[in-house]
Amino acid sequence: MEFSSHARKRMQQRAMSLTDVQTIVNHGTQVRDGYLLRERDVNKEVSRLKGQIKALERLRNRAVICDGGTVITVYPAAKRKQKQLLDSAD
Repeated sequence: MEFSSHARKRMQQRAMSLTDVQTIVNHGTQVRDGYLLRERDVNKEVSRLKGQIKALERLRNRAVICDGGTVITVYPAAKRKQKQLLDSAD
């Protein structure tokens, strides 16, 4: 994404980073002249991220064992098994 010198100056004055602009573009609603990050857009993304967090917490300490591109098995990995898997990764 390219920025005009005017845009860079306004970003600096308004304490907005390149990441902030990219976030608005990625998650905002496209309007005639650009993008607008509405409350609805924020709520939708927050809900999506909460769902990801919930899934991550549910899947904590689970293992997926693969052979090439094929999943062989899945299981909850006890601490001892996690250590074995991590040691074998080195």
